[in-house]
Amino acid sequence: MEQSLSGKRIGRYQLIGQHGSGAMADVYKAFDSEINRAVAVKVLKKENCIDQDYYQRFIKEARAAGVLSHPNIVTIHDVGDWEGMPYIVMELVEGESLQQKLERAEQFPLTRVLEIMIQLAEALSVIHHTQVIHKDLHPGNMVVNPTKDGKNSGRVQIIDFGLASLLSREQPALATPDKLEGILAYISPEQTGRMNRALDYRSDFYTLGVSFYQLLSGEQPFKAKDALGMVYAHMASTQTPLCDMRPEVPKALSQIVDKLMHKNAESRY
Repeated sequence: MEQSLSGKRIGRYQLIGQHGSGAMADVYKAFDSEINRAVAVKVLKKENCIDQDYYQRFIKEARAAGVLSHPNIVTIHDVGDWEGMPYIVMELVEGESLQQKLERAEQFPLTRVLEIMIQLAEALSVIHHTQVIHKDLHPGNMVVNPTKDGKNSGRVQIIDFGLASLLSREQPALATPDKLEGILAYISPEQTGRMNRALDYRSDFYTLGVSFYQLLSGEQPFKAKDALGMVYAHMASTQTPLCDMRPEVPKALSQIVDKLMHKNAESRY
């Protein structure tokens, strides 16, 4: 088991404590001594540094997110290398992900969901106009800023650009369902590699639509017994309209989500 880097100093950044952890990297809350502010430092795990797939994905995240500037997108401040381990310094986001809130069966008021949808749509517009495809949009990568001074800022931020592509189009590789990039419940039909078409920015529209569906209904649009069943659902199954799942959802809003989730990219926005 890898030892925590808490208490270590990486360049001008003093690591205070672990803020999060994933299969690829650990995230630490840190203090930037040069400009006196709290930041987050994401460090590629030592055992992953020798894996070129992990290493390239980590570098890709820094390059993709580093060119973006928007209040609803996490800001990248710095990148570097410490004892052979690359790291990314970013804005410290201390809120909960939308996924964490959904797992508590938290029901968002319709007006709040609309606020979140508008923020995420505006952020995604900036991402796409910078010729970046996120490729991993889901509630776990959407963080809600915490309440401060008795008020909730209401700001939602998109994080984790580890799967992002700097190309406007790419041809996804055909892989077994358990080897596909991204979380299977949210990937677009073309991300499965089984649609015989290139992947472009409209893939993010589909995954955003799946996320919106879950925010509005409290459930994912598709359920399957295994990975292959989920791939089939994304390619061929039709979701129950949101206005049928939650009567207060206006039909027009339900239709917007349906259009985002259309199986054919050309039929999305």
